[in-house]
Amino acid sequence: MLYKHEENILNNWLTIKEFIFIGANEIYFELTNMYSHDGHGFHKSIIDKRVYMYWNCEPYYANKIFPCFDQPDIKGIYNLEIECDKKYIVLSNEEKEYEKEHENIKLVKFKKTKIFSSYLFCFVVGEYFECGETYIYDNY
Repeated sequence: MLYKHEENILNNWLTIKEFIFIGANEIYFELTNMYSHDGHGFHKSIIDKRVYMYWNCEPYYANKIFPCFDQPDIKGIYNLEIECDKKYIVLSNEEKEYEKEHENIKLVKFKKTKIFSSYLFCFVVGEYFECGETYIYDNY
């Protein structure tokens, strides 16, 4: 069921109880959000004329970024697509599924994550330097 929630948003809380049923439920949403300036949520910093964007979800701030059940015992699977300036490095919890460029814009789609708590979800976008190695933790 696809439902527009604009009329149900009040003070950053999304009320959908009339659409949640006993048993398994799936919630899909598309979101545009503002940057945070209080140390919690989604941040944008400009340092030396370079742009850095990241988010801080711990311990209870994922709800400032996207509607979620923000508690450790309720977990989810996450799909992430980011559209940004093509010069930016884009990283998240999962490997990239694909990256497409058109003119000065880049679209990055990440693979669907394994199940985990919302406060562990992460992405960074900006003029970062990317280095390191990939390690896949299989103890699920």
